[in-house]
Amino acid sequence: MLPAWSQSSFNRYSSRITNDGICYFFKECKLKNVSGMKQFQYDMTYPDWTDSITVNFSIYCDMPLVPDKLYLRGGSKNCVCNDFRSLYVDIVKGGYEIRITSKFAKEDIESLLQQSESPMAFEMETKGKKMFATYKDGAWHKERKKLNDIFLLINSIK
Repeated sequence: MLPAWSQSSFNRYSSRITNDGICYFFKECKLKNVSGMKQFQYDMTYPDWTDSITVNFSIYCDMPLVPDKLYLRGGSKNCVCNDFRSLYVDIVKGGYEIRITSKFAKEDIESLLQQSESPMAFEMETKGKKMFATYKDGAWHKERKKLNDIFLLINSIK
């Protein structure tokens, strides 16, 4: 039986032992509050032998707009991402799917989760057009707790 603190987080991640260490997969999450796009979903991967987290996300929109700039924001914390690229752009029913991979420092994401009562937001710019995706307030409070619990587990193992 899982401890009570981890039960709500159990379905949010999985882990695998590799030759290099443990790789944690944060399962896909769809954000409902979007602007400049139709839909947004993301997932994360953290190999514990590195100091960065890979954040992959899909943007669904009317035009094949690949972001020029990417930010992760929450409260007063702003994380600029300088390491991102498009994996593919595809035609889907009703528009386009743009799949992006990015890397953020683990400490930046943890800091954002620990100090941000306001929902974490993905902000992008492409050719002067701004897009964002964020959690609704109630969903953020639940998700923030789950993510903090997962990082507590990760940090207790290291």
